[in-house]
Formats: sequence, structure tokens, C-alpha cells
Amino acid sequence: LVEALEGLQPAAAKLSVASEELAKESGMDPRKVLELLKEVEPAWPPASASRPCRECLKEVFQRFDAKLADACRKACASQGAVAKKKEALSMLATQAAKSQEAFAKMTEESEPMERIDFKGTLAGVEADLALGAVEAELAKEEGRNPAAVLAGLQGAARV
Repeated sequence: LVEALEGLQPAAAKLSVASEELAKESGMDPRKVLELLKEVEPAWPPASASRPCRECLKEVFQRFDAKLADACRKACASQGAVAKKKEALSMLATQAAKSQEAFAKMTEESEPMERIDFKGTLAGVEADLALGAVEAELAKEEGRNPAAVLAGLQGAARV
């Protein structure tokens, strides 16, 4: 039992730090979270048999996904360099997907891991914002701008 618990400790400790980083209201560093996940990978095989460790890993990926969505909303609402910010978020989504896939391969025999579509989350946020702009324009009693409606629909279709 002691050996089993000692085998869980390295992964559990790193997951705890990642969870703390993701819990920050502001100043969360997504690269730090991804680095911590990379550090967990070699220690994961013994931890993968532990339901609490699997749940913690799942929660870390879910929180990361939520933070990506929040960052995408902020990037789309910001002035200037929106494309550059969205590209950086897309790169983070790709790295998170690769990390998630590595863990999924290690656990697929014992219990399949639920996968999150990080890039799908970003696309969903962008489409939702574009359609929200269309709805706002169509809700106007007077002075609707057909060009704004068309631009919003085209924006939603692009993602």
C-alpha cells in the first residue's frame, strides 16, 4: 500500500500545482499548466489506476478549456492584434490536445478518457459571438444594418 501511494505522489503533486494555477482569477499562465502536464506524463502510469488522480486530470483539462474560452472572448472583444491573439490561443489548444492525447493513450486500456475538443471550444466561442452580433442587429426596431447582419453570418460560417 505504501508503495502504491508513493507511486501516486509525483503525479498528484504536479496536478495539484496545475489546478492551483488554473484557479487563479487573473494572471494564470497556460504555458506553466502545459509544462506541468508534461511533467506529469512520465509519472502517470501508476497514477492512472487511481480514480481521484484521473478525476483531477479530467478537471485540469476542463478548467484549461474554460480558460481558453474566456481568453478567446477577451481576445475577440479587444482592440487590435485579434488575429495574433487567436493564433496564440489556437497554438495553446493544439498543445493541450497533444497532452490530452498522450494521457488518453496511457489510460485507454484501463478506462477510456473523455476527450475535450479544445479547438472546437475556440470555434464555438467565435461563432457564438458572431451570431450574438447578428441577433443584436436583428433585434433592433429601426435602423437595422444588413451589412452588419451579413458580416456576422459570414463570421460565424468561417469558424
